[in-house]
Amino acid sequence: MLALLSVLDGGFGPSSNDEVLAVYLSAVGLACSRRDLQERLEELARAGLVSLSRREALCVVELSRDGSDVAQGLVEHEGVARGSTDCPYR
Repeated sequence: MLALLSVLDGGFGPSSNDEVLAVYLSAVGLACSRRDLQERLEELARAGLVSLSRREALCVVELSRDGSDVAQGLVEHEGVARGSTDCPYR
């Protein structure tokens, strides 16, 4: 889940969609099924770290301030590895 938060915080900008994130995760060796990705995104949304919305067939993901803090390692969150400025997913 740190990879998702970190790429939104420092790579793609504060929003993306599930298709782009799936391609990214595969490219960095963290490939997962679409179902698994959707479940992780929903967990992050329940925790208030991202918000999700639907635009046609895509799930749009937007990083929250709390999600950014977790990605940067400023705040710890259960179930998410501690982020840092030298995180390889940025």
